[in-house]
Amino acid sequence: MLLAVFGDVHGNLPGVYELVAQWESSRGLKIDAILLAGDVGLFPDLNLIDSATRKHAKDDPTELMASMYVQGRMEATHQTYFCRGNHEDHAFLLGRRNKPVDPLGKITYLAGSDVHNVGSDEHPVRILTIGGIQPPWDNPLDLSAGGGRNTDKYFEPRELLVAKRLAPGCADILLTHDGPFGYCLTRDPNAGAQVLVDVMERLQPRFHFFGHYNHPPRPIRVGRTWIVPMSQENVVCVPKRDGGMGILNTETWQFDFVLNLHDPKPPREPWATLKS
Repeated sequence: MLLAVFGDVHGNLPGVYELVAQWESSRGLKIDAILLAGDVGLFPDLNLIDSATRKHAKDDPTELMASMYVQGRMEATHQTYFCRGNHEDHAFLLGRRNKPVDPLGKITYLAGSDVHNVGSDEHPVRILTIGGIQPPWDNPLDLSAGGGRNTDKYFEPRELLVAKRLAPGCADILLTHDGPFGYCLTRDPNAGAQVLVDVMERLQPRFHFFGHYNHPPRPIRVGRTWIVPMSQENVVCVPKRDGGMGILNTETWQFDFVLNLHDPKPPREPWATLKS
């Protein structure tokens, strides 16, 4: 199975599908499914977009194009799975947990309440997601925290509690929007969420993919897990976005960042090819 993995795309789903089509054409291969590490920019009702999305959309209308798939005005070319970022319509997604968000059933929101099997029944890829970002209070597991503030964009405590109870080795991929504490920013070793470190170290998935951060460090292996920040420099990205593109082959469990969309040769940089 070939999975295309992307970081933040902020509404530009047409750009995602165009890059996948170009990659397929240049390699003569077919992508089976696409994974998005949050900040899909999913706002079905454009009256409900958040302030940051509204600001960027004034100069870049593609920030709003995810809505067209939810409304059935555009069609996804590939089965697409995503976790929740901090720039989404969280109330809408609450009613679509583990369900398609588009009428054609091709774009599915994976909530963090289960390990999801993607692909064939005989050889499924097991994916655990944790959506949202670290809250500004100390304990993200505290169900009573928030002090009356809107907490929608932060981690859901119940997702974290489920993840902490799962058996080691139950997931091949951990897909999150925020990243693990200490592995997110080259200039700030304190960025990221400790609870994601705890989950990653306990479950030891093959890969932990995440977005959210610009200028992250290179991927690093911790135990069995490759920690993979998607916003790497010199990686093919959706136009005007920082979330990089990579390809995961689940037969060989090799992940390659896409450094040249039209050159089928493997990337030469050692950090761009990760073998689990």
